[in-house]
Amino acid sequence: ITQFLYDNPQGLTLNRAATALSRDSKALVAEIMDKGFAGNENRTGRFGASARGTCQRAQIFVFLGMPNPHIQDVEVSNLFNDGKYRHLRWQVMGIQSGALTDVEVGVSLPALRMRSSIDGVNDDEGFLFELKGDRYPARMMEKAGGVDEKHALQIHSMFLMTGFEVASYVVEDKASQNWREVIVEKDKTIMRKVTDELQELNDAVTDRKLPTPLPACMKREGPYKSCPFASPCIKRWKQGNDSFPLVDGNWDS
Repeated sequence: ITQFLYDNPQGLTLNRAATALSRDSKALVAEIMDKGFAGNENRTGRFGASARGTCQRAQIFVFLGMPNPHIQDVEVSNLFNDGKYRHLRWQVMGIQSGALTDVEVGVSLPALRMRSSIDGVNDDEGFLFELKGDRYPARMMEKAGGVDEKHALQIHSMFLMTGFEVASYVVEDKASQNWREVIVEKDKTIMRKVTDELQELNDAVTDRKLPTPLPACMKREGPYKSCPFASPCIKRWKQGNDSFPLVDGNWDS
């Protein structure tokens, strides 16, 4: 990537006259946007990799297709779009530099109701690519091993679905565009956390019963304040009404 940017400061290839994008760039940008901007939005009926380590009860609500009012917030939409364009930029560089062999790679593991999309892979060298943007990357990457715990769980979910055992984890500073890469190798302890969580989620689906709310949420504290499902979630828990699916998708049923 570094050498590619020396040779192509625009971050992609231009035509010979440098008056327009190359045909390869035009086709690649369109292909990635088709996949990344439109192909991974519906999370109903599946457990994705990025949700690992989050509230299992909320994960089940997403699995069931419960409406998320936060999606209608234009500032949230703009935040998500910032991430999509960051991924587009890196994925184009990854393919054109030869660092990656494919991007927006769809993967699944039906036995655990898993389906997700990987930012990129290098099949020739055998590694995954995961990109993150952050306002405070130094603080985030002070974690053990230089990888945020939630992101480590996400990457290991991808290992589980693909059989890969190595990942290139890149974090870019949203303010300066400086970046840092950490090589992540498969860890048995983290993999156990991932498989345990997925088994619990699948048991909940099989038993048709919601997991217990987080202790903080029971007190309307912590993650409760930012969860899109907070109020109806705790209302149902207090009513002892934790079976699903909900009747006609009605929270009050």
